[in-house]
Amino acid sequence: MPKIAIFLLSGVQDFHSTAAFHALLYARDLKAANIEVKVILDGAGTGWIDQWANPEHRLHQLYEETRAAGIIEGVCKF
Repeated sequence: MPKIAIFLLSGVQDFHSTAAFHALLYARDLKAANIEVKVILDGAGTGWIDQWANPEHRLHQLYEETRAAGIIEGVCKF
């Protein structure tokens, strides 16, 4: 079985929101296809966790789905 890691390094600026959306969406789709996948947030990408945790954020539900599925693997602590 293939294993895929998706690294999200893009910050929370509006012009990076498409990259963040696609990282979560692609990871969810891979998991649904029985492919082992993890999303790792690093650098400026760590800011997305605070954004997505807000229930009013448009990606909150997708974030919760991926988090509950064990797809979000880690966040850099720097």
